[in-house]
Amino acid sequence: MQDVYFDRNVFADICEPHRRDISPDAVNKIRCARTDGRIRILSSYILFDETIKTMLRSGHEYDRQVKTLLSLIDQGRVIKHHDKLLMDDLTSYAFRCPAYVRTEEMPLGFKRVLDPKKNHDDLIDLSGKIKDFYETAGQNITEGLRSARLEMEKLSSGENIVQGEVENFEELLYNSAREVIKSYLERHPDNNVRERCHARGIEGLLKVKSFRLYSLYYIWIIHADMLAKQGVRKMTANDWGDFMHAVSSSAAHIFVTQEKHAPNKLPGILTALPVNKYEVLSLAQFIERL
Repeated sequence: MQDVYFDRNVFADICEPHRRDISPDAVNKIRCARTDGRIRILSSYILFDETIKTMLRSGHEYDRQVKTLLSLIDQGRVIKHHDKLLMDDLTSYAFRCPAYVRTEEMPLGFKRVLDPKKNHDDLIDLSGKIKDFYETAGQNITEGLRSARLEMEKLSSGENIVQGEVENFEELLYNSAREVIKSYLERHPDNNVRERCHARGIEGLLKVKSFRLYSLYYIWIIHADMLAKQGVRKMTANDWGDFMHAVSSSAAHIFVTQEKHAPNKLPGILTALPVNKYEVLSLAQFIERL
């Protein structure tokens, strides 16, 4: 069985097939693969958050999307919060033990919470709070990006920053990832974990899927700003959502997204360098595999 992670736009396209000309037969292939046990479709907290935010646009749109989502995902488990995934991986790396389970039990009563017939007003209120939270989170991470860029500029000569050359980005990644990961490591509450990670070598965390995707996304944003010879751009709510999807998708073998596969878009960023046991596919590519 393969674990698969869909972003919200995939569920939107499945429930509104006219958006991408998705046939009922194609959708049925997904449902059959799920029923047969060939795939397990994972969900995440950011996926639920983004789905709830659609209430601000349309209650009907939300109702269709949440019904589609619930009909496809594993309703017993949810991917752990992205910080929990990263913290778990620091601990397992520090003590050289197998990776922790990537999912946890779905919160009790989650289907009732998502039901607009029972919680319409609360969902409207919650969707507004979620929107505000991610806008604030985007502003906060901008400061972290500014500090990281200063470190990267110290580590990288201008000659290394050449647009479109993956080799140069790889060099930039390995030269800069130490500072990016070290900054995150300092947040771990256990001093023993921090010391063991340093002793084992921070660079080794780039072989851990969650930290590889974390570093790819984080560094690519700074890299793009340096290419454009501009200051650090402000992170938007959508950027923060992509950031969380990137780390959450480390729990899966396949990440399915409808974003355009371009160097400055999420699929292009996450595939700029190889990631072991991980692929990024469009919905059409994924259906063709089934």
